[in-house]
Amino acid sequence: MSNQPNYRYRVIILILILFLVKTFVAFSLNLGNDEVYYTLYAETLHINYFDHPPIVGWMIRFFTFNNNFNSEFFIRLGSLISGSVSLWLIYLCGKKLNNELTGYWAVCIYSSMLYGSVITGVFILPDSPQMVCWIWSLYLLLQIVSDETINRDSQIRLLLFGLTTGLGMLCKIHTVFLWFGFILFILIFKRKWLSNYALYASALITFLLFIPVIYWEFENNFITFQFHRNRVNNLSRGFDIQTITVFLFGLIFYTGIFLFPAYIKSIFWIVNKKVNLFNSKLMILLLCSLPLLMVSFVISIFNTVLPHWPGPSFAGISLITAMFFQRKEAVHGIVIFPKILLFSLSFTIIVVLSATLLINFYPGTLGTKEKLKMGNGDFTLDIYGWEKISKHLDSIFKADLKMGLVKKDYCLISNKWFPASHIDFYIAKPLHLKLFLLGKLNEIHQYYFLNKERGNISIGNDAYCIIPSNYQFDAKVEFSKMFKQIDSVTVIPQYRNGVICREFLLLRCKDYQGEIVEKNNPQ
Repeated sequence: MSNQPNYRYRVIILILILFLVKTFVAFSLNLGNDEVYYTLYAETLHINYFDHPPIVGWMIRFFTFNNNFNSEFFIRLGSLISGSVSLWLIYLCGKKLNNELTGYWAVCIYSSMLYGSVITGVFILPDSPQMVCWIWSLYLLLQIVSDETINRDSQIRLLLFGLTTGLGMLCKIHTVFLWFGFILFILIFKRKWLSNYALYASALITFLLFIPVIYWEFENNFITFQFHRNRVNNLSRGFDIQTITVFLFGLIFYTGIFLFPAYIKSIFWIVNKKVNLFNSKLMILLLCSLPLLMVSFVISIFNTVLPHWPGPSFAGISLITAMFFQRKEAVHGIVIFPKILLFSLSFTIIVVLSATLLINFYPGTLGTKEKLKMGNGDFTLDIYGWEKISKHLDSIFKADLKMGLVKKDYCLISNKWFPASHIDFYIAKPLHLKLFLLGKLNEIHQYYFLNKERGNISIGNDAYCIIPSNYQFDAKVEFSKMFKQIDSVTVIPQYRNGVICREFLLLRCKDYQGEIVEKNNPQ
């Protein structure tokens, strides 16, 4: 009987343990800014949305059973499941790359990343289903590049690669970087593959899957592409050390503070030819990982870049790093579990659980305690306590209606997609009210379309505006020409562990006159 450890069993146990930990987190926290916004996608299914392609909305709709189970757990269930599937696929990639030990270590590395364990494994974001498609695509590529020629099996895998990358692009468009890396690999190492029809059939599958998104964009004057172009095309600002610094620190934090040096070493381990440059499997991982990372870094020189944007590239880097760790086994003939990896994985679990407790039980706010700006700068309030305010507001609304201070068909209004999405999900929907956004297209995003779907706010209608103290704006100025009268009703304090953490200003807006602002017209 072999004394070889059963790494497959260890991977399964680790995935189950992490699933339980992440389920606890999913149950314990309110939805974040992005998450609650994506629930709007599930409200009405479309082939594309203002910010992203459609799959995240479809996923939420599916796992909430057609929006019948709208708790945080069910909304995040798709992410919990896709996160576990991604870990299993990482294991299979590592096994294909080298052996089961490599797969096991790759799972440990990817799990120790906040990006791999929480951002795409708990929070419901487009990245969650994207990573299933991304890692599955890597697995197919590892099989394809193992062959000297494209045989029948390789052709089938090529067609599947077209499918998985196409589905990935329906999650987030930058899945196309997988095709970029694959084409680079072919041009450098396998030019003869350019004559095989399966390569072009695969690309056609990806393109056909993405056609609905292109059609939607064409019908709406490519507003998504314009929006994202404006986010990254701001060269007039020049070199900005702050955006670079924030991006790099955020990237290191998301992908592993303690493991980041190992990522760098593992890449140089390949580039410095300590590993054969013609190792096809390592090279395809490198070529599918570095371009997205490098493009994100270049953009960060001039613009703000969110650190999770290049996150998918670290799936391949985690596999390369697992091989880097295993080089010691090859030299010494024994398996030495990297202590830094064990420490990093344990640290991540402790941080996630501690952060969950901090968010729910910290007394008061981590941000400013100044009146009317209470909680400003406290990121924990984005995912805490929104549902606690709805009952208080409901009693005020009913009292005003009884006294004739508002018309029967009153609604809620706001000016920006956040915190409007929270107000929509945790206040408007439970109270069976409609929320409309009055503002510019680049500030209201998907609400431009939702306003129409909800029937738009009627002329002469009354509305309430709810303003959290950590998201201040002067509604009396911004909405002054849209309503005949705007009155302050009350300020409602919110408590965390017995101490005020935030306040909600409630305004009553009488007799809507029409939206007199820059037109929300994508044409």
